[in-house]
Amino acid sequence: MSADKPEQGFLEDGFDLDEIKNTQRKKILMGRFRKKNQKTVNLLTIIIILFAFAVSYLLYMLAQYYIDLWRKDQLLHKARSITENYRPPGETAAAAEVTPEEHVYTEDAPQPDASGPEIEELPFVRLEDMPLDPEIALLREAFQNEDIVGYLIIPGTNIDFPVVATGDNDFYQAHDLSKSPNIAGSAFMDYENNVISLGYNTIIYAHNMRDGSMFHNLRYYGDSAFYEDHRLIYFQTAYRNTEWEVFSFYETTTDFNYINNRYQNREDFYTRLLSVVREKSAYETGVAVEVSDRILTLSTCTNKEDDSRYVVHARLVSEN
Repeated sequence: MSADKPEQGFLEDGFDLDEIKNTQRKKILMGRFRKKNQKTVNLLTIIIILFAFAVSYLLYMLAQYYIDLWRKDQLLHKARSITENYRPPGETAAAAEVTPEEHVYTEDAPQPDASGPEIEELPFVRLEDMPLDPEIALLREAFQNEDIVGYLIIPGTNIDFPVVATGDNDFYQAHDLSKSPNIAGSAFMDYENNVISLGYNTIIYAHNMRDGSMFHNLRYYGDSAFYEDHRLIYFQTAYRNTEWEVFSFYETTTDFNYINNRYQNREDFYTRLLSVVREKSAYETGVAVEVSDRILTLSTCTNKEDDSRYVVHARLVSEN
């Protein structure tokens, strides 16, 4: 009688090879699944960490933004309390509360054209012959900042704050009156202007802020009715009080060199800039300009395009 053969799939010792192979296959598949699952978990963990970091950073930046605005308001309130004498009779300091608009845009101030001819020589004036305005001296002391060169006011608007000047057009785009970093920056005079002589074209820049501060109100000069109620600008410099009458408002790009302050003589200035910007005005102001005029230029962004600007020009009508 022949010996019985083992059933298919079984060894002589009774082990089931198919079961062993299936078990090994399951272990291999489970191992691959765990590895793939672990990679997915790791990826999700990384995504969650990055998302949390991004949210935290955005919250930090948002908090810093509002802290900067709060600090800016505090500094302006302090400055306004020192300069009550600068306001015309019946005028009070600008209110801090305004209506927010679309979005924040900070202006990269366009640089002056240094390629043109030099401005004609102005009479030499010694600083010691010109007493420093008392309020400007108080502002410099209060903010520990010798860069404060004046105080700008357009009655009935939020433009009511000190003006600074330094060796470039960059620093005060992102620093406040106490020289601390601040998104709102400061109003600053072009670094090529001279606060003592006030040349043909004195240029002041400031940001157009969402909270209505700095040069935000310049945009409203697009309405001729607003212009009629805000024709005069008062600029107390470190050495004299000046009054200016607005004669032109327009929207432009930085391709137009309205910030040039280098001219051969008065006729050159009148031909190349003064008469041109008078004609560029968005509406007729009825204010005539002459070869002998000097002007104040206020510049800010429009919040439309990176290189678009609102520009206000005013002619000097008195100084003392």
